[in-house]
Amino acid sequence: MQNPGLKNKSLAMLILLLTLLFSVTACSLHSDSKDTPETAPTNASQRTPLTEEHEATAVTVYYTTPDHEYLLPLTVSVNATREVAKIAIEKLLAGAPDQFSAAVIPEGTKLKSLYVINQTVYVDMTQEFLNIDPENAQMAVDALVATVLPLTEGYQLQILIDGNSVDQVGNIDISQPLSYKDPNIVNPNDLKDDSVPVLYYLGDSQAMYIVPQTVLVDPDKIDSNNNVQSKAIFAIKRVLAGPLPDSSLSSPIPKKTKLLGLTVDAGVATVDFSKELIAYGGGSAQENMLLNTILYTLTAQEQIISVQILVEGEKQEYLPEGSDSSVPLLVSRPVNKVPQY
Repeated sequence: MQNPGLKNKSLAMLILLLTLLFSVTACSLHSDSKDTPETAPTNASQRTPLTEEHEATAVTVYYTTPDHEYLLPLTVSVNATREVAKIAIEKLLAGAPDQFSAAVIPEGTKLKSLYVINQTVYVDMTQEFLNIDPENAQMAVDALVATVLPLTEGYQLQILIDGNSVDQVGNIDISQPLSYKDPNIVNPNDLKDDSVPVLYYLGDSQAMYIVPQTVLVDPDKIDSNNNVQSKAIFAIKRVLAGPLPDSSLSSPIPKKTKLLGLTVDAGVATVDFSKELIAYGGGSAQENMLLNTILYTLTAQEQIISVQILVEGEKQEYLPEGSDSSVPLLVSRPVNKVPQY
């Protein structure tokens, strides 16, 4: 007959072993859990909506040029809303507003939810998003990121499909959160950790909208003592150089136009061009594109608020088609406004 004391001691040892095993398993599960795209969205208590402090009556949506070669920001009028990102995504998914732009998100894609956890914006869409043409996958992902992340600062974006992260769409890895990058980089092979991105604008192939371009500049080519002016000069020179040989874009500034000088003082950029600047004959549409290209390029540089245009060192009261250029000119922000649709 078994000794009762021995039996009780064995039972106690068994309970102790089971307790230790449970504790080790629980610790292992806890140590493996991470705030990853796979697990973070399931915690509904951590989710916060992505809203703006003030209501907006316009949203900027990144479509593409009709040939899908360049991201194209269009500003669309909407009913007053604080859900700017949500409305912008829905506009992107609905398709392009006109024949001068295109959308690369597959037709039928719907937005299921949009929320923030910590510093990541989660965009949850339906399965149709995965039906994308591999050739357009990168542009589609870039358009989504460029539409959402400028509304935040220091955030990343995670794409979800029906509430779950996926490895890739087309041939593009979307398994991890994505960061904002400057639009339409013209020299990606020159990217270095200390590259200085300089934004400028050119016209689209149909002279309807202006298209952002980003050139990566070696910091040694930027005057550190006059950073703003140096970048502005670099940007205008890129505009005067025109599009790359294989580009579908165009420059509304007449060929042979030269930059004679550019200074920045108290937020005003004074830019002096050679007489070729006003030697165009394309009518008011051409003049409007010329002005927009110059003004948006210069005011894209930090601290520049307005632009005074000179020709051969002199102010022009009016440009050939009647645009007032006698005073420093402001731009309407954001860029490329289109009618409500």
